[in-house]
Amino acid sequence: MIVFFKFNILQRVQKNFTNNSSPLRFLLPLCQITFSAFNSLLKMGVGSLFLIACQTKEIVKIDCGQTDWYEIGRRDGVIGLQPQISKLESTCGQHLNELKSALYSNGYNNGLNEYCSSENGFALGRANTKVNNICPKPLDQNFLKSYKKGLEVGKMDQENIHIDRQISSLTQKIKTTTPDKVHTENMQIELQKLKKKREANGKQITELTH
Repeated sequence: MIVFFKFNILQRVQKNFTNNSSPLRFLLPLCQITFSAFNSLLKMGVGSLFLIACQTKEIVKIDCGQTDWYEIGRRDGVIGLQPQISKLESTCGQHLNELKSALYSNGYNNGLNEYCSSENGFALGRANTKVNNICPKPLDQNFLKSYKKGLEVGKMDQENIHIDRQISSLTQKIKTTTPDKVHTENMQIELQKLKKKREANGKQITELTH
């Protein structure tokens, strides 16, 4: 028996990640995928990027008779879902016996450990992604600490995007504006302030990411 099992990816992509300059834009067409394809992304180590890029209500194809229940559990854990075992039992019935349930649980716990890692917490925070209070102790403390650090860096990322636009605009104005010594000097002073702020943000981001 083959069914399509719906699950919610709780991560949301930040608006700037959908623009043409986003490093994640190439992942968006991949969001409607089968379980095997999704699992391949996890094994390739790009699962976090995929989850940040994709939005809710993905559909994963599950063959209840042939599914790797450990990987199904790991998938649910690694994207920060609550255990889906009751839904799977309802969907697959006798195909999900006690042994397979145990495999699912084992996979889920290992996947949740990946989700609750400091690295993933930082990545989710930097992408301004909402997270559930799902990480067990003692993983929750480092996860949340890294998540908050990621949020801080994400805000500076956004600020830098705005500053870069201001620098570009001001530079163009200086080149094209009718010569006016006082006005030009004021724009150059403002340009230097923006560049210094951009540099300061870059140094702070470097400190927070190392």
